[in-house]
Amino acid sequence: MMTDRTMNSKISFPAIAIKFKDKQKSSIKEITDDLISKWKNQHGIDLVITARFGHMQSLLVFADDSSTFESLLDPIRWPLKLKEVETEVKVPRQLPSEYSLVIQQFHRNWNEEERLSELQQRYVSLYNSTRLRVRDGSSLNAVRADFRSIEEIKTLIRSGKINIGSMIHPVKPYHLPICINKCLKCLRHDHTTKSYTRPR
Repeated sequence: MMTDRTMNSKISFPAIAIKFKDKQKSSIKEITDDLISKWKNQHGIDLVITARFGHMQSLLVFADDSSTFESLLDPIRWPLKLKEVETEVKVPRQLPSEYSLVIQQFHRNWNEEERLSELQQRYVSLYNSTRLRVRDGSSLNAVRADFRSIEEIKTLIRSGKINIGSMIHPVKPYHLPICINKCLKCLRHDHTTKSYTRPR
């Protein structure tokens, strides 16, 4: 069985921004209590959230678990008003890397968009696939697949495989590329070339 941070560690969820169309005089607690109550009544889901005011008095809502985060991702589900003030909801365009995995042995001559449509019929929360490339731009025989359900990711990671048509392809967790600082003058890693200050 494959294990990974997706199953073993807490995910850091990005904020969902709520912009108020008029001056909001209520406190953060009053607004979040109103949201939690309306969400429970309309969708039967208990939200676990924290919040703080952000730029231009927009409210930044942070989910504390994956079920809350995934529930909040659909703007259509949001109430039109919070504490009697109309709102505009902006969900994050990029989900945490834990919501992605790498499909291996994905042939270089395959079209990702065509295969995506095929995969979406089997994996309902899959919404995007991106060919992985090396620095010179040449393509790898692997794609990053992005999902909206952490449970679907967990199931695939545990099995270690995904079905594409009649073929089975190995999968592995996706990790964001790590940027490592390195000074090209002294080759040390604790600063960049621009910040190098030693005299020649």
